[in-house]
Amino acid sequence: GERVYVGHYRDGFTVLDVAARRAVNYRHDPSDGRSLPSDEVNSITIDRYDRIWVGTSAGLALFLPERGEFLHCTRSAGVFAIQLCSNDRLLLGTELGGAMEIDPQQLVQRQGPIDVTRPEGADRDAFRQLEGTQRLSIRSVLEDHFGNLWLGTYGSGVLLRRHHPMGLFR
Repeated sequence: GERVYVGHYRDGFTVLDVAARRAVNYRHDPSDGRSLPSDEVNSITIDRYDRIWVGTSAGLALFLPERGEFLHCTRSAGVFAIQLCSNDRLLLGTELGGAMEIDPQQLVQRQGPIDVTRPEGADRDAFRQLEGTQRLSIRSVLEDHFGNLWLGTYGSGVLLRRHHPMGLFR
């Protein structure tokens, strides 16, 4: 059936089942590692495999609707924005961690969340920091139809990363 996904500022994540006229709210439970990472939900994106990605103040999670659980994918950086890019990777805008491009396939296959502030070993293949965005608070991300990446920051204006390798522009 048709579902609507709603992120709340302090009240978690709600799934509205339109046909059944039913709503289920998911909240963070510190004693449950499969609950929502935080009750502060900032962004929601659905990828081409119908996977539901949720950005919270405590990191990125993959919602598993058939179980009503969340797979925690990142930690150590709040996720404000998620953009599914044309290369099937996720572009994350984080709080004071800049913008990161993440391979969702590797996140789904690995065990446990990646510490995005200190990636080690194979985790370095799963994601890459966009050059020039370290320590920035990225609040919005967009890939335009030319493949350019637009990054809206808190306090540093708008950044443009052109599709061709010319670097990051302010």
